[in-house]
Amino acid sequence: MNRLHLKLYLSIIVVLVLFTVLVAVVWHSSTVQFRMLLHGAHVVLILGSVAAALALLAYPVARGITARLGRLDESVRRFGAGDLSTRVVVEGKDEVSNLAASFNESAARIEQLVKTNQMLLAHCSHELRTPLTRMRLAVERLSMGDTRAGAELSRNIAELDQLIANLPVIVASASPDVMAGG
Repeated sequence: MNRLHLKLYLSIIVVLVLFTVLVAVVWHSSTVQFRMLLHGAHVVLILGSVAAALALLAYPVARGITARLGRLDESVRRFGAGDLSTRVVVEGKDEVSNLAASFNESAARIEQLVKTNQMLLAHCSHELRTPLTRMRLAVERLSMGDTRAGAELSRNIAELDQLIANLPVIVASASPDVMAGG
């Protein structure tokens, strides 16, 4: 972000220097009486002082803009590193604040999608384990000679098949828009 800060600051300085040169040309071509009032060295001293004062005033403006971009950059990096709760403080009412607000909305949406995905996986895991556990018990009973265990095993296999067949429907219905009621 320091390069952007430097570019912005130097751009402001160049504009100020060009403005100072323009003012010097206008002063130089003005009336004899005015020119006599401001002799050579005085003009340079005054214009140099004005340019220096303007440069000092421009620095906080340039630094303020680039500091906000720096904070946004840091938040994006933290989010990219896996901290999904990262948000940016929205400051001002300009393009940088619009970008910060857009980042916050996108981050919230992604965080919601990840949480929904985690909930879906936990739910699917639970739903698939239930018939598997009953099948394991039925196989144990079957090996002990229980004749009814075969029918129970068939029912559990059918239930597991049905759960697997419904998995795409479950995944589609678990989108955050549906869960949020939107």
